[in-house]
Amino acid sequence: EPRDVLVGRSKVLERIDCELEEVSAGKTAALWLTGPPGHGKTRLLREARLRAQLRGLEVVEARFGPGGGPGSTLREQILKFARGRRDAFTWLEPLDEAHGGSPEERAARAVQSYFAEDSPALVLCLDDVEHSDGSGRILVDALVVEAVRRERAGAQGRGLGIFVASTKGPQGRGTKGCAQRLRALSMREG
Repeated sequence: EPRDVLVGRSKVLERIDCELEEVSAGKTAALWLTGPPGHGKTRLLREARLRAQLRGLEVVEARFGPGGGPGSTLREQILKFARGRRDAFTWLEPLDEAHGGSPEERAARAVQSYFAEDSPALVLCLDDVEHSDGSGRILVDALVVEAVRRERAGAQGRGLGIFVASTKGPQGRGTKGCAQRLRALSMREG
């Protein structure tokens, strides 16, 4: 489709490919695309999803909208993707309030559970995450912080790729370097 052509985004596409290569090798990668509406964040996120699938990676795509609604939490969207393979997503169990602790503590335990599992790498493509539920946003920030920490440490194990599109950047401390602000393209670039 002509409307699906990506023009003027070669550097971002190269970064997406590099990040996916890392995830395929059992490492972590985080890329947070920011910018005003209409600058191509969602289209780049779809491209990241497609490229991850072509590499044989498991991909969860979640989209958020204002007001939420049933099935709109990040946890619910990930479990919907699981389709009967809930054992592959047991790392989400610590998010249940029955496990006690603050949302931040539960998210930290879920992140640690993710990396403790011996399961295939996962790529999360999260669109308009600023509209995510509060606990979902806390989980996203915890995953991004840990992914960046592991990336800097050169840690290997279970791969994780987090690709986020949002009008706002990451909130977690230690996320410097994962945000890519998109600018409008001029007619010369298009």
